[in-house]
Amino acid sequence: MSNENWVGSWAVAPWNETPLVAAIPPDRTLRTTLRLTRGGSALRLQVSNTEGDAPLTIGSGTVALAVSTNVFDPKTDQGLSFAGATSTIIPPGGSLMSDPIPLPVSDFSEIVVSLYLPDGAKMLTGGLHRYPTVVSAPGDRATSSRIEGQTVSARGITSVHPVLFLSGVAVNAAQNVSATILFGDSNTRLYGGYIVERLHLAKNPTLAILNMGLDGNRLLHDGVSLGGPSISGSAGFFGGVAGIRRFETALSTLPGVTGAVLMQGTGDIILPGTRAPASETVTPGDIIDGLKHCIGVAQSRNIRIIGATIVPFGGLGSWEFGCVRGSCVERF
Repeated sequence: MSNENWVGSWAVAPWNETPLVAAIPPDRTLRTTLRLTRGGSALRLQVSNTEGDAPLTIGSGTVALAVSTNVFDPKTDQGLSFAGATSTIIPPGGSLMSDPIPLPVSDFSEIVVSLYLPDGAKMLTGGLHRYPTVVSAPGDRATSSRIEGQTVSARGITSVHPVLFLSGVAVNAAQNVSATILFGDSNTRLYGGYIVERLHLAKNPTLAILNMGLDGNRLLHDGVSLGGPSISGSAGFFGGVAGIRRFETALSTLPGVTGAVLMQGTGDIILPGTRAPASETVTPGDIIDGLKHCIGVAQSRNIRIIGATIVPFGGLGSWEFGCVRGSCVERF
């Protein structure tokens, strides 16, 4: 329809959570709450199996307006469909966008999403966000407004919660609404939450924020293993795919993106020789060239890009780290 304007309203940076999160047994329902940054007359959900090594079967799914965390208003419950079918299979490495869901949502509203997994899942694609995910007792409980279950936890992470298989939400927004991606590492994931709150207070009705910050993500090298099972083709567990490759995917994952804020390079400086091999040590020129590549990708898509400097980091006790960062800042 000519009056449609699909814009990303919520997102996480998907990565492989398998070493940190227990496998999902068969015949379980996953439920989580998402907070949108912009509303619209309808919405679509993106479900991802990008890190999976086996097909992900979605037996059914629902979305509804939240009454409280992981409890929804049954009067607003809407079933999910994919190409007209209420169930679907997502191949390894793939993602699917749901059909439009006729559920009007307001700015900064909370929605509850439920996915029934008849076959469960061992290799988990997910991200980190503020709301807990619950795994139900056996059975398809997607249409139950309130469910009891076990909260999904990530080993060694307590301040945020894993969100599994959901990577984005798009809304059919007003014509003047567009989205800006915040791209980087954990610094971005953390400051992005404050940006959303400031946007809420500013009552800006035209901007949606998509926080694609990924903990440990480096600009030039893929992530490093945290142990656990290996996955064919995986780019590592801690840090995910190198930002220089992830950036282009992030810009095209959800519709309506007109801006990007790029803040990256810290991990490239501090991780080699600690969590990453010393052979992956980079120079200021390497980082600048990587950022220039991302600038070119954004400009080729007519996306405005804003660069953020590499922030100071203390406690590392390395003169070399400071010199590399200082040279990058000088170039900025």
